[in-house]
Amino acid sequence: MPAIGFNCNGQKLDFTACLAQEYHLEGNCILPYPLLALVAEHNQGSHAIYSVTTCLYCLRKAYFSSYVNYYLDAGQSLQATYGTCLHKAIEDCSLNRWEKEIRVKLPLDKFEISGIIDAMLELEGGGRAVVDFKFPAEPKREEYLDDYVKQIQMYSYMARESGYDVRKAYLLIMPTSHKLNQIQQYEISLEEEELQETYEYIKERAELLYRAYEQQQPPPYYERDCKFCREEIKSVCQQYR
Repeated sequence: MPAIGFNCNGQKLDFTACLAQEYHLEGNCILPYPLLALVAEHNQGSHAIYSVTTCLYCLRKAYFSSYVNYYLDAGQSLQATYGTCLHKAIEDCSLNRWEKEIRVKLPLDKFEISGIIDAMLELEGGGRAVVDFKFPAEPKREEYLDDYVKQIQMYSYMARESGYDVRKAYLLIMPTSHKLNQIQQYEISLEEEELQETYEYIKERAELLYRAYEQQQPPPYYERDCKFCREEIKSVCQQYR
């Protein structure tokens, strides 16, 4: 289930009730309506169950998120929404050699893995480059860089399977601190052996999540991502440890 509302100083309001109030800068609410509406829009709606991103991170979180209702802290959610706005700005730019927001799918026996490539660049020498943008609050820790690499490699694999002539791939990490010296750019290896290993890894994790839904048993515990998990999901997850 998606997020269903905001937790404002201990008071839980669903999105409809919150946004129906006209005077958000008066009383206890410090956020203006446009920002609240943006956060609500970003967090509502369906999300692909077997997306590349879902398969890279905690599968228990993905599993319980399908069943547990939760409320957002609007202020904390602004950071993620900020990254979404920057992605949207890139999508809205009109550049001749860039194709933006490319949706790719990879059918398997019982389901499909999906992904959205931020952009593909038409290379001067022919072919395309997959480009992925990240907008963290601070330079990303090394423990997550490998996940970023796997994500782009999987996107490149899926784009090739969809008929794109992908020859290069780039990762751009641009912290929202706006410090130019913190921007990081990586060219990602697209060696066939590495792409196949990444495909097998994500396919295995997607199948693990599929079996969890089918058997109604949560996937294995994954401690690394616990610090980013919502309390509502944590409380349920701990009951199945």
